[in-house]
Amino acid sequence: MSDETNHTARLEELQKSELFCRIDESTWQVICEEIDLVGLKKGQALFREGDSADAIYVLIQGELEITKTSENGRLANIGEIKPYMSVGEIQVLRGGRLEENIHAASDCRLLRIPKAAIENLSINTPAEFQKILEVVRQRVREDQLRVILPKIFGALDEKTFLHIKNNIEWIHLNRRAVLCREGDPGDAIYIIISGRLRAVKDHGGPDEKKLNDMGRGEILGEMAFLTGGVRSAMLYAVRDTELVKISRATFEIFANENPRTLLSIGQTLARRMLKAESAHRGTNIQLNLAIVDICDDAKVKTFIESFTQALSAHGAMLHLNSSKLNERMGIPEIATIADDDPLNIKLSAWFDEQESRHDIMAYESDTTATNWTKRCVRNADKVLLIVDGTKLPAEANKDMLSLLQQECPELSAREIIFIHSGPDSKPHGTIDWLNLIKAETHYHIRQNSEADMHRVIRFLMEKAYNLVLSGGAACGLAHMGVIRALEENGIPIDSISGTSMGAVIASQYAMGMGCDDLLKNNLLLWVSSKPMRDLTVPFISFLRGQKLERIAKWIYGDARIEDLWRPFFCVSTSLTSNDQVVHRKGPLYQAIRATTSVPGLVPPAIINNEILVDGGIMNNLPVAVARRFFKGPVIAVDVTEAKVLRISEDGFPSPWKHLCQRLLPSKRRDLIPGIFDIMYHSAVVGSQRRTEQAGKDADYYLRLPLDRFKFLEFDAFDEIVELGYRFSNEKIMEWKKKGLADF
Repeated sequence: MSDETNHTARLEELQKSELFCRIDESTWQVICEEIDLVGLKKGQALFREGDSADAIYVLIQGELEITKTSENGRLANIGEIKPYMSVGEIQVLRGGRLEENIHAASDCRLLRIPKAAIENLSINTPAEFQKILEVVRQRVREDQLRVILPKIFGALDEKTFLHIKNNIEWIHLNRRAVLCREGDPGDAIYIIISGRLRAVKDHGGPDEKKLNDMGRGEILGEMAFLTGGVRSAMLYAVRDTELVKISRATFEIFANENPRTLLSIGQTLARRMLKAESAHRGTNIQLNLAIVDICDDAKVKTFIESFTQALSAHGAMLHLNSSKLNERMGIPEIATIADDDPLNIKLSAWFDEQESRHDIMAYESDTTATNWTKRCVRNADKVLLIVDGTKLPAEANKDMLSLLQQECPELSAREIIFIHSGPDSKPHGTIDWLNLIKAETHYHIRQNSEADMHRVIRFLMEKAYNLVLSGGAACGLAHMGVIRALEENGIPIDSISGTSMGAVIASQYAMGMGCDDLLKNNLLLWVSSKPMRDLTVPFISFLRGQKLERIAKWIYGDARIEDLWRPFFCVSTSLTSNDQVVHRKGPLYQAIRATTSVPGLVPPAIINNEILVDGGIMNNLPVAVARRFFKGPVIAVDVTEAKVLRISEDGFPSPWKHLCQRLLPSKRRDLIPGIFDIMYHSAVVGSQRRTEQAGKDADYYLRLPLDRFKFLEFDAFDEIVELGYRFSNEKIMEWKKKGLADF
């Protein structure tokens, strides 16, 4: 038989296959010279687990068996390949290795189409190549469904699976595209196959609230679907996302034949409700990070290498840059192909596969605005901008900033990491960068500091430990003992925030002060300087506050909140707008001055023409504010006095009698509240219930037994600090028994 006859016969056989049947005849000559006929004897292996494929095989005679090694080490039969089905096409078109063994169940004849022939087809006839890719895409989708559906609905027989597969609608959402809006009818349920969606309530309104993110394998819209109601939130794609839509009609047929489906969905709803009731919503969502160096700096390159290595300890991770991708795919410059390149579908499918296998995808961009950089940003849930702390905003790559604005305009997806040279460095100029690049949050890291690096990683994994400290005047000195106890027990303090005296301690710790510095500074501030003797004519307040101001300015200097080593905020109360004010930027001293301005005791603070006083009036334990800014468990410390003010007499004694009782130790003067006790309790009584609720909402709550100490009893400094330390140690031991992680 002539070569021409052989080619014709082989092409006729090839045209019977699902993979090649749609190819136009005019394109066959591109690959006909490369097709070989291969024979396998019964029992002979075509591929083994872990093999890569250098060709696509089409079975034309005989039968192939598919086996896979089970958990007990035995081979399990998981399928068969019949004539005109293909093998190896996914690996040739997507890269990667086979996860199964394929061997001949009988004597077989196969057509072998080498990888080079397929690549020639993609270059010379891209339209025909797209037809092959579409078949492969459908096959990949089927494989994804076979993995995901049983996890939601339980084990499915082949008939049930085919019914679902043939009656679902596939939906692709580009980044930021909306799936449904609040109030839309709940006429279908959705299952995420790849990508990530975010639920938002009251979108675009003043009370807009992010509810949660959902990733691969999660079911959406089941509540509205089952109740016949409307969507309770808007859902949009955080990154490019593939979903399947199951209509009501399809689901009802499926549920009638498989009643356990309703049980599975009921369990999903129950889990969601439990999460909603839990103060901290843990997450196991697969995380995609784009890591972008916008100044092309050597220090940043070194950091990225260390950072990705540390990140790999938190789950299965794949770190890709353009050169690594080119090498893994075996195709030069595939990382930089354009969106309209025929290989783009192959590349996107390969990314989907990798995301299904890894908990974390770290996409390291190029240092210029290439197609690879664009793809990194587009594939990311979070874009990490890495900046050398010594650089000025003018040194940023303008093309990179433009690409960032185009591909990732959402502030919620941007975070900045500033790298500093060492422990003696001091962050500065952060506000200039934040004015140039709007971002949801930022971090400061000392180079070669593993503690700093792991703190940022916990934030990214939404597992950061966030300490919130209440106000409480002298009782707030106990916060220093709490911090010491947490440190000694290996519990990280990733962010630290508070109100009034809690903000004083929190801000100094956020500046980088250790426990010894905290004790020294606050002993000077509250005891040695005798600030309570700085009296004045009480037109506005009883104290001038000049002593406190002088020492506080020495402690805080010109520090800004944006430049603190740890994320921090504090809360004050505006008498101008009758609302709470959250301080997250600006001069640190001004914020502390505002949050500690107890009405009547010290003069109010004036910032931007607003009259600001103690934050404890409205929110003495700002747990809810911490949850808004920081993801992860919240540790709340409450040092407010729980005792109720009482008096043993029918009325208050005269000033002279009260003075006599205070001067005579035998008198029971503790039963008579003083002016500062009355002022303090009057100020915080309105937020008492809010404080109690905040304690319930925290993941870990410390209510310190400080009732015997008075509001301004700063002379009990050592005793209060020691009580905070010892009591916290006992509670931390209890927490650890209940599962508090040790770091």
